Amino acid sequence: MTTIERAASGIADRPAPPPRVTLEAVGAEAWAYCHWLACSNMTPYLERRGQRWNAGAWLGKASSREFLFVIADQSRAGFVSTHDDPDNNALHLSDFQLEPQARGRGIGSACLELIADIARGRAWHGVKLHVFRDNPARRLYERHGFRTIDRGFDKLTLWRSIARPLTQEGHLA
Repeated sequence: MTTIERAASGIADRPAPPPRVTLEAVGAEAWAYCHWLACSNMTPYLERRGQRWNAGAWLGKASSREFLFVIADQSRAGFVSTHDDPDNNALHLSDFQLEPQARGRGIGSACLELIADIARGRAWHGVKLHVFRDNPARRLYERHGFRTIDRGFDKLTLWRSIARPLTQEGHLA
């Protein structure tokens, strides 16, 4: 079917439906995949700064984090890792790594809303994360209500307030 025929039939330029996204628990046995994806995604940012990926540091922190696979339309698309940050009354989003083919499809947006739901469920006041200034994901975070609360040399600390839903009586849940 030609472009003109598609346009006439009404199917031209229809966006694909957004994928169904879920987060599923990851056991320590899957850290190898998570480590590989984090290293693959972060190495270009580190190299621009004359730094190298530190596998030992990443793995050392992994044991204190909760890892969740990002599942989009029943296929693994990446992972997130989080940890509770009681000092800041927040859920800290430590890693948010998507495979290249999963980007630009609405998966990141869906994940951020799922992360916000987790934070609400734990009664935290917000979600906090660090991002390199030149990371394009920064725009995604900002579209989802994250605001800069600290500016480091090459990283920003971002915060998103989490409004707790109201009960039927009008009280915070």
